[in-house]
Amino acid sequence: VKGSNIHTDADENQHSEDQEGEEDEVSGAVNFINQFFGVGDAIADDADWLTLTFHDRDAGKVLNRGKLAVSISIVPESEAANRPAGHGRDEPNANPYLPPTVGRWSFTLNPFSLVSGLFGPR
Repeated sequence: VKGSNIHTDADENQHSEDQEGEEDEVSGAVNFINQFFGVGDAIADDADWLTLTFHDRDAGKVLNRGKLAVSISIVPESEAANRPAGHGRDEPNANPYLPPTVGRWSFTLNPFSLVSGLFGPR
């Protein structure tokens, strides 16, 4: 009927699917932004979060200063000799592999480098 406000189950199902698709897109965008800026809760399976605190003696309070994801592997000396790892991201970059940093800027007074950092290489 023209101009009626009748909704069917198919309309409701389509609306629900559209809403779920939008939620997935938003979640994906948030995860991308978190990875770009190096924030979020995505850590290795064998890692755990440590809470960093500061004891303010004047106020008599312990203040939270952030969290740090940490993974420690204790291996026998023979295994460590067979699986060398470089310092930081130096070669051999393994055990564990450390990916290149993402979203970090280096300080520069060069305006062209600054604009390139703001808008990317393209």
